Amino acid sequence: MRCFAYAAAAFLLALPASGQEVPAQVHEMFPAGQDACYGAKLSGAALKPGQTLGEFYLYRIYEPNPELEEIAMTREEAIAWFAKPGSGHWLDVIARFNDKPFTYSQSVSCWAGDDKSRLRCGVDCDGGSFSFERRRDGITLGFDEDGGGLSLNQSCGEPDDESGGRWMTAKEAGSTIALTPQPAAACIAEDRAARPAFAADPVPLRERIAASGWRCLKRSYDKAHLTKHPKQKVTAIAVAIKAPAKLETPEADFPSTLLDVALSFRLRDGSVKTKDVECRASQYEFFCESFRLRRRDGASAWLVAGEYTDPENPPAMLETTLGSDDRLFRLEAGTQANCRVN
Repeated sequence: MRCFAYAAAAFLLALPASGQEVPAQVHEMFPAGQDACYGAKLSGAALKPGQTLGEFYLYRIYEPNPELEEIAMTREEAIAWFAKPGSGHWLDVIARFNDKPFTYSQSVSCWAGDDKSRLRCGVDCDGGSFSFERRRDGITLGFDEDGGGLSLNQSCGEPDDESGGRWMTAKEAGSTIALTPQPAAACIAEDRAARPAFAADPVPLRERIAASGWRCLKRSYDKAHLTKHPKQKVTAIAVAIKAPAKLETPEADFPSTLLDVALSFRLRDGSVKTKDVECRASQYEFFCESFRLRRRDGASAWLVAGEYTDPENPPAMLETTLGSDDRLFRLEAGTQANCRVN
């Protein structure tokens, strides 16, 4: 259910067809309440000149993924959500290329094109689009040269930092792709494989917070560490967890998993920055104001500082420019209530 996570994050995808009736072709190819998976594997003589796309999947899966940081809907709840008027536009994409060893993903929303026999699916923030139509044994996708292709692993400037973002051009895609029906299990497996860095640790951070009573993620750095990392400005950092993650289910919007925390950190000059922050789960991490929290193991977690938008420069956190060695912090977990850097 990759699309559910993206739909929950307001800064990710917008729905071009919001408020419109879901096109009938979507219901025909992706029936409400049924898992649907279409895919293609391309190699050798099947590749067109300039085509580097090796695999492509277009799917909708209702089965919850317990490894995500979102508090999952049950299958029945997910089906009921997509049955609401205007809520069935979302589909998911997985792509692999012959020139890179990465799996790329995206969520797209679909709407009726100018030609009523074809649909268009795309990504907001000028993230590209494609058209598709039903055929006897599957789906045919078309990528227009003037459409620019499709943004993968990112939306509105936030790439997946495991493999980065990729812009798939129409030429790389082969202009047209014929997809055939696949078992739902195939797309479930592809969806899980899209984030391999988390495969070794399937336990969500939210689960450890709830089950182990984590209330503090903290780290202080001694003189020896700071001497080895002269570009690190942070000398101590803490994330106070106010309560376990909660599910917010507003009537009009998609349910969101929220985590209330307080971030505090001290810099080399002795100044301390602190702020209460609401974090929102998306896929395998929590997005907070100017930082992210993600699982590491049963005794610690990662804090990723800064935004995606400028990876070449030092990160900024709580409107404070940090050093180039301040991007990733391993924070030790504890149950203590006193969790603040002074």
